[in-house]
Amino acid sequence: MKLRDLRKAKRLTQAELASRAGVTQPYIGALERGEKKNPSVVVEGLAKGLGVSIARVLEALDEAV
Repeated sequence: MKLRDLRKAKRLTQAELASRAGVTQPYIGALERGEKKNPSVVVEGLAKGLGVSIARVLEALDEAV
């Protein structure tokens, strides 16, 4: 499951996830499109914001590329 699919499954907008993860909405969009790298602090924030494991976020980000 890609990051976008994971976010939508949690019924979150990019802006809501960005707020929960401590990043900007455009950054979330770029991650979903595979245009940005994923520093560990961002991955941790995404995991917390989505309520999933860090491993699940990394798997979702790998599918974006």
